[in-house]
Amino acid sequence: MHTKLLKFLLLIFLPTVFYSQTAGFYSDTVNGCIPFAVTFTNNSVNGVSYNWDFGDGTQSSLENPSNTYTQAGLYSVKLIVSFSNSPNDTLVINNYIEVFDAPTADFQFTHSGTFCENDNLFTFTNNSLNATAYTWDFGDGNTDTTTNPSHTYSSDGTHIITLIAQNNYCSSNITMPALNIDEIPTINASVSDYFSCDSSNLFNFTATANPPVGITWDWDFGDGTSSSIFNPTHQYNSSGNFSSFVIGSNNNGCKDTIYLNNIQIFEVPFATINSALTSGCEPFNSNFNIHSTGDSIASISWDFGDGSIISSTTDTISHLYNSGGVFNVNAQITDINGCNF
Repeated sequence: MHTKLLKFLLLIFLPTVFYSQTAGFYSDTVNGCIPFAVTFTNNSVNGVSYNWDFGDGTQSSLENPSNTYTQAGLYSVKLIVSFSNSPNDTLVINNYIEVFDAPTADFQFTHSGTFCENDNLFTFTNNSLNATAYTWDFGDGNTDTTTNPSHTYSSDGTHIITLIAQNNYCSSNITMPALNIDEIPTINASVSDYFSCDSSNLFNFTATANPPVGITWDWDFGDGTSSSIFNPTHQYNSSGNFSSFVIGSNNNGCKDTIYLNNIQIFEVPFATINSALTSGCEPFNSNFNIHSTGDSIASISWDFGDGSIISSTTDTISHLYNSGGVFNVNAQITDINGCNF
């Protein structure tokens, strides 16, 4: 009887044993840009229920929940774990999740010049938000990391522009519609002569283009006249120094210009032959002198009319006539420009 009573009393006063349990968790990431998705892993042992507070006004009772943060800020995460044989345990990690504003890539551009290769300038204005670094891809193999770059396209074709805007955690990109840059034709030009002693000389101008189709021509002859003929001819009708050029334009308005060497047309001088004595008895010696209105004389071929032809570089000469008669004296003059008169 006493033994049974003792056992009963021992059962009544035997203390209850509680096993200590601790709430624990971790996440796959702790910082990023909105929308920022985080997966939480519960590493509590023997928990039977869970109460999560993600710090942004949302909760969950899942064992291993996920949450997407939609606003920037610092968030404290709290987990309350219920155990079957222990009191609840709470774990709060202050400022555990850091969320940043995501960058937004955006830009616009202005254009000067034409849409032809090497004759264009694009200036870009960066309108991106929440970014600290930028990478520009102009679609022609060239890139830039400045905030507001400028760029000239030196090759024809279709070029797609992409801007990547980023901060320390994430990035954003935007692609603009393609720019079409047109090819500039390559032209060559020449003229039949680059100097003449005859102002009525007819100059023949020729040109070629690559590609050869769809080219319009604009010739400037340097004397105030022009032509749109493919291969024109031109007569200057005056002496002078003329700078001529031609512009070749394709159907897209892309142009190439060729400047020709200066064309020189020399004024033909006027000359007279003077002699101190024009008659006398044989043997008769007379001095001849040439007076010229043009440039300096380079050479003179004298014909004294008696069968004597003498070359000289001076404008004065004497000649001895050994027989009587009437003689016509002529001179073929070449000036320093190569003009004969």
